[in-house]
Amino acid sequence: MTVQEAYIQIDTAIEKYVPQLQELGLVVKKRIFYTDKNLVQMQEFTDKSILIFGDIAIGCEGMEDEDFCNYSVCAEITTALVKDESLEKNLAEFKTELDMFLERIGSAENSDEYEKIIAEITKEQEAEAEAAALEFANEMKKARTKILIAIGSLIAVLAVIVFVAPLLI
Repeated sequence: MTVQEAYIQIDTAIEKYVPQLQELGLVVKKRIFYTDKNLVQMQEFTDKSILIFGDIAIGCEGMEDEDFCNYSVCAEITTALVKDESLEKNLAEFKTELDMFLERIGSAENSDEYEKIIAEITKEQEAEAEAAALEFANEMKKARTKILIAIGSLIAVLAVIVFVAPLLI
């Protein structure tokens, strides 16, 4: 699908939840943006855009923005297109997470408990993000080790060619 079609699907998915959340008295902030390969955020699609994100931040009046819990959906952009299956899978996960949030908020005795629930969810999200960052760092270490081994092997082969080949001639 085109990037514009993906944008519309993401916006529609987010907008489905905004009224429900606002009816509960929650503060809702939504964003849709693009990022380049360095994850620099852009509001407009450009030829450097590689990802499209939809994000909904949920909190209570008086909470700092960094204390809001966030739910995001992301899709990769390849040659100005978004893979349908990938976006559909990510949108389904996004909707499931927001449905679970609404269920959790719905279990509150009163709206005063919202802030406590949001703080718990934010803490869980931060722990998940830290775990993901650690896993990413470990994968990068493995990749770096493989690269160093490959470079070492290449240097060894070149050394054999440079030093041993002339002796055989």
